[in-house]
Amino acid sequence: MPRTEKQNAEIRERTKALILDASLRLFAQKGYHGTSINDIAKEAGISKGLAYNYFPSKQAIAEGIIQNMLKVGEELAKEFYKPVDPFERLDNMLEASFNYIKENEDYWKLILNFSLQPDVLDYAMKISKEFNDKLLAEIKSILKKLGVKNPAMEARLLGAMVDGVSLHYITDKNSVDLKKVKKAILDKYKPAE
Repeated sequence: MPRTEKQNAEIRERTKALILDASLRLFAQKGYHGTSINDIAKEAGISKGLAYNYFPSKQAIAEGIIQNMLKVGEELAKEFYKPVDPFERLDNMLEASFNYIKENEDYWKLILNFSLQPDVLDYAMKISKEFNDKLLAEIKSILKKLGVKNPAMEARLLGAMVDGVSLHYITDKNSVDLKKVKKAILDKYKPAE
């Protein structure tokens, strides 16, 4: 009996996910330039031709990984908005951000690698701009409600701090205690009682 359209769509999605997962692992381990479509196909357990059937180029695969990770980030960000109390929101935001780092180490290694790959980095910056702007506005709003002076600048500084901590954690886990960093950040913005 032939497969249904729904079954074919599920197979296509699984195969696409296999390619993206294999690519993420390999890009993180071997780098973007050190990974070939052949390597990706082998890691995914498919033929090279099938890989090209889903993605016309290695850059298209990298862009697919970035799109997936942005979707994960957007889902995660929904948790930020649940508590009404601004300090709780900041706490949730930091907790979710640091968990995201721990659970997606290969992605962060890939971002490091992409910093040397202008075409891919430009694409990542372009598609994540709306998400980043929304996140920055949320941080600014939280800090304003907490009575922080110059919340716009503080929001940018906090974002840069979290990015920097992420990169340090990825390059040397032992150099960063994420719980202590989170506590230090929360202590800085804790409202006076």
